Amino acid sequence: MDMNVRPASSSSILKTAHTSQPPKFVDPSSYTVYVITALFLAAVCGGFIASSFSYDGRALNEKIFGLCIAIPTAYLFRIADKRRIATFLEVSALFGAISLLGIFSSMMLSAIPIPYADILLSNMDRMMGFDWMAVFKPVSDYKGIMNLQASVYLSFNWQPMLLIFLLCALGLESECWLFVTAWAVALALTVVIFPFFPAKSALIVNQISPVRFPEIAKGGTLFFYDIMEDIRSGRLRVIGFRQLTGMITFPSFHAAAAIVIGWGYGQIPYLRWPFVLLNLTMIISAIYIGGHYLIDIVAGIVIGFGSLLISHRLLRAQRASDGF
Repeated sequence: MDMNVRPASSSSILKTAHTSQPPKFVDPSSYTVYVITALFLAAVCGGFIASSFSYDGRALNEKIFGLCIAIPTAYLFRIADKRRIATFLEVSALFGAISLLGIFSSMMLSAIPIPYADILLSNMDRMMGFDWMAVFKPVSDYKGIMNLQASVYLSFNWQPMLLIFLLCALGLESECWLFVTAWAVALALTVVIFPFFPAKSALIVNQISPVRFPEIAKGGTLFFYDIMEDIRSGRLRVIGFRQLTGMITFPSFHAAAAIVIGWGYGQIPYLRWPFVLLNLTMIISAIYIGGHYLIDIVAGIVIGFGSLLISHRLLRAQRASDGF
């Protein structure tokens, strides 16, 4: 198959006209993601240098090395005009790097001694007429529904990589770059906002027991609070693979990611509605399994749509300035 030919996508936000230009070493669509990754890397390295945190590379160094190898390999494929393979390797590596750095950043920021914002977040829910416990209790009695929600909540772990593969396999490289750019923008925004509103989560505040609700324990939500408490008290200062977990309650990155992922699958006609439904359900599951307040979800949805809009404009400007 001629790698210079891309199928048209009537649903894509971003359209790119390919000409007979020689292959480029770096796709201009990648610039924003590289900048955000570099900023995250600088922040994480600075955090390790300036604070008492240290890094345990066991079980992580090999994965990081793999990410580092994937990017120059992608450059070689792009020079050889194998754009789909190049985009898959490069986007996958950048996605992994930005996600890992985002977790490191949020864990370090958890050490900032700002009081928990659960009372504020709960009051904001009440202002919207939302009672978290009244919504949680009727559904929590149905184990089948809770197990289903736990599985949907955990689809956050596999949906993005499958989406990257499918977009690249179908030649929708512009859409793939827009997806990973929006992911990076959304993660950066949530990480920046998070330390001003640290929260225990509605699950902890309402004393939801993992013994009574093992489905919630399966989602790993309650584990994050133990890690956060250890960080805030100073007991945890060595970050390794076993300690890695998301720390962000407000705004919900699960909700933001669901919007971005849902948009991505929306570019694939045969998968559009099943995956849009899956990601809408993932937003709901963030309340029951993730322990998010409604205001977390609302803020996350706003960030998700905002990140797509920002990324669309950035990529269009980047390609226009590069003559693509």
